[in-house]
Amino acid sequence: MIKALSKQQGFTLMEMLVVVAIIGLLSGIVLTTFTGVRKLARDAKRTADLRQLNSAIEFYINDNGHAPYVGALNCNSTNTDPGGCVTSVNKPTQWAALQAELQPYLTKLPTDPCGQSCNTGDGSSGRWAMIYYNPPATVASLCQNYGCPLTNAQLNGHYAVFAGVMEVADTDYTSTYKGVPTFGFKTYSIGNSF
Repeated sequence: MIKALSKQQGFTLMEMLVVVAIIGLLSGIVLTTFTGVRKLARDAKRTADLRQLNSAIEFYINDNGHAPYVGALNCNSTNTDPGGCVTSVNKPTQWAALQAELQPYLTKLPTDPCGQSCNTGDGSSGRWAMIYYNPPATVASLCQNYGCPLTNAQLNGHYAVFAGVMEVADTDYTSTYKGVPTFGFKTYSIGNSF
């Protein structure tokens, strides 16, 4: 007696397409959520790094009577070239000088969790996600341009630390540091910045 071959049941093409579409939809949702969480995590690290750097600078001021002048540049409030005083990791000599000045209070200066891969410009602007330090010379220059009721001696205790990019709170810093957590500036205002 010959046994009849039975047809095996399988998935139809339509069923396969539905399953693939559902998997694609779910993975898209997960990926979007994951990306948002990673951005939030990087912003949280930036904020924590800024607070840590700010604390180190406050300890430095306590011991020295002024904010760090960035080594040989001597970026005090009477510096004639404040534009060269803004310090970040893309100025290695200045960054190393600031790290040397803060060594007793902070073992290593923080760097942005994105490094230079979070370029916010068109590739030619050079505005990367990074931590910045504005010494007294830069603050004095801002005061000169926007006005503030402080003498040069008082300005030596003023500085700024800020993140170049906050990915969730603000996509980029502006000349007014809009939306960026700045912990170094004290009680006066420069323009609408602080």
